Amino acid sequence: MPLRDDRSSMISAAFSLKSRSTSTLPCKTDRRLLTSLEGMAVGVAFGSIPSSSNATLAFNHARNLAVGIGIQNFPEGLAISLPLRSFGIGSFRAFWYGQLSGLVEVLAGVIGVCFVQLANCLLPFALSFAAGAMLFVVFNEIIPEITPQNRTMSSWCVIDTESIYTECLQILCAPYGKNFSTETKLQMMGKSSLEAGQILIRNLNLPMTDEEFLTKSNDIYQEAFPSAELLPGAERLIQHLASHNIPMAIGTGSSHELFLLKTSGHRELFKLFDPVICTDANEIRLTKPEPDVFLACAEKFPSPPLSMSQCLVFEDGENGVRAAIAAGMKVVLVPSLPLSNYDPSVIQHATLTLGSLLKFDPVEFGLPPFDDI
Repeated sequence: MPLRDDRSSMISAAFSLKSRSTSTLPCKTDRRLLTSLEGMAVGVAFGSIPSSSNATLAFNHARNLAVGIGIQNFPEGLAISLPLRSFGIGSFRAFWYGQLSGLVEVLAGVIGVCFVQLANCLLPFALSFAAGAMLFVVFNEIIPEITPQNRTMSSWCVIDTESIYTECLQILCAPYGKNFSTETKLQMMGKSSLEAGQILIRNLNLPMTDEEFLTKSNDIYQEAFPSAELLPGAERLIQHLASHNIPMAIGTGSSHELFLLKTSGHRELFKLFDPVICTDANEIRLTKPEPDVFLACAEKFPSPPLSMSQCLVFEDGENGVRAAIAAGMKVVLVPSLPLSNYDPSVIQHATLTLGSLLKFDPVEFGLPPFDDI
């Protein structure tokens, strides 16, 4: 397992969710544009049908069709408003977002009828575009809104192993007159046990082999880690996400054996995470800061996210933050050390930095609000 900082052993929670940098409303600019063009194409198409030599009658037919589309959009709007409500948007706002998303199409259809005489020659292209635009809207608006997208992964921001981890390595280094520094600790976080040991041996010039390090450190861990406690706010957040059926996974630099040791006092809580990907899993070729572990978690969700940007990771180490960013995911940094010890670029590129999980607001990331607020 990685000799990461203790909280680094915590779970890097990756939540599949709405991008924090984009609006949570159903109509984004590109969708509104295509919906408008689709409506115009429908209006042009039906305004051009030679159903009558009377141009006024043809116009009325096309106009009535546009209004009919608007009526048909009403139940569709209701279908869209339901998942919006589950994302924490108020009932009134969710209802009107769903309805207004269909008005653009109706208005554009009427405009298309008005310009029908100017677009007769474009009718074949308009019909083709209308079909393509509808497919785009369905796959990019309706399906993402209705499909639960929130996913969570974890690295070690859930269990407070920081003090235990530091104490264990101080015990290991003491006989050699060496001090386990914060700088070395940050480099080791997120790495496998072997890689972390190599960093420690190299940085402190310890007279031991890699195998000796693994044996000695494991003996110390066996006594220390079972007493690890949950971080403040961790259990509340995990139970909240589980109660709303938001999938959660664990992606950790620890070996499976060490993961079980660290979580031995909280087995029932950690059963809520699926999958659990450890550094010794077959899918993991490279450890953090490479994104392998987080990508493996996302791929093994029962319903994989449509985009990695819909995942949110909770991390406490520099390597974990870099891994999440490399995976294309959002990342919340919950530092286990004073921020002054972290690379400024890591803090800058993290989606959000919090002093505690108690300060996390799920609504900010499109997740359901806490029930006790």
